[in-house]
Amino acid sequence: MALRRRRVLASVAAVAGSAAGAGCAGLGSGVTDITLDNESESEQTVTLVVTPTDGGDPLLDETVTLDAGGGTGYEEVVGDETVEVRVSVEGGPEETHEWSDTETDSHGLYIDVTGESISFTEGTA
Repeated sequence: MALRRRRVLASVAAVAGSAAGAGCAGLGSGVTDITLDNESESEQTVTLVVTPTDGGDPLLDETVTLDAGGGTGYEEVVGDETVEVRVSVEGGPEETHEWSDTETDSHGLYIDVTGESISFTEGTA
């Protein structure tokens, strides 16, 4: 239940951020490309690397420590392209997912991690 509510809230926040930013070009879109959530009951250190599938340097390469039940979001990471998203949990699993974003910024990637698993869900705002 909490997972579904968090996704709904993230979608509402993304839509509200888009509406608030309309006409304010210098303020950013407020649309989150990638959402990373810790669904475990303990702190997790997670590395997230996003690389274009056609080669090139990573668009994002970051290690974060997420509190139990906490999360973070990344805005404007990916344009209209396909990327490889690699997620690894310190002392735990590592998974890779191929994802295509669009220029409209209506498509996001939700990543849920625990100490034992990583799941990827694609969704629209």
